[in-house]
Amino acid sequence: MNHKKQCKLCDAETFYKFSLFLVAGLRGDYFECQTCRMLQSHHLDELTPQGLIQLANYDPGIDLDAGAAWRQHCLVSRLGQLVRLKILPKADPNFKMLDYGCGTGFLVSYLAHRFRWNTFGYEPYMTPSYAQHKIFADWASCGRGYNLVIASEVFEHFINPREELLRIREILAPDDAFIYVTTGLYVPGQTTQSWPYLAPQSGHHVSFYAHQTMQKVKQLIGASAVYQVGADYEWLFTFGESYRSWSKVAQLAIATRLLRRSTRLGILPKIE
Repeated sequence: MNHKKQCKLCDAETFYKFSLFLVAGLRGDYFECQTCRMLQSHHLDELTPQGLIQLANYDPGIDLDAGAAWRQHCLVSRLGQLVRLKILPKADPNFKMLDYGCGTGFLVSYLAHRFRWNTFGYEPYMTPSYAQHKIFADWASCGRGYNLVIASEVFEHFINPREELLRIREILAPDDAFIYVTTGLYVPGQTTQSWPYLAPQSGHHVSFYAHQTMQKVKQLIGASAVYQVGADYEWLFTFGESYRSWSKVAQLAIATRLLRRSTRLGILPKIE
């Protein structure tokens, strides 16, 4: 095993943390970046696109995502709270949204109905159940000009996170825009190989983000700021000069603090 690897996000040196035996005979060797603190494994690097599809469809005999329906409920709840706090607009058909890795397409359909947004989805691995005519299997078909990109339980799947993050940045609208992310929070010095989010039973998770990592992501994609929204593993990236202004920064700081506190107290649902 090569103990000298470069970080997939910032190209700094990494150091070996631990190894895990994964599903389908895979083995994950996990490395932490010395600079951005991203935890990463390389066990999917050499798989072909067909191999990735086969792994995505591999059946280990257990339910790998029993919380999927609850998470969808929490997502629409959180987005609704951001609308009520006047961070995101309501009843705006010009507000263009993409759900990256949209799965069934539930959010694409729901948000179009609830907020009258112009919604789309990107899903290369499964056939959606909702809004099929608005969901792309090919990235080149997604187009550009999105005011909001949702990436829920997606960042941890990025085999080449730097490349994936930059291509998401390219499809955002040139003026004000947002990226809303949920992904497990890696805590350097505390997280061990027993962390369930490593998901050895699926083998799909390869990139894990600490607080320092998200600051590096902000820098890489040129975001105005990044805020924790609700739980510790929810993030909102803002783009555009107006979101660098004192008034917008103050508005977002107050709103996101309110969401974090309300989630911590159990007043608002927590994405799990």
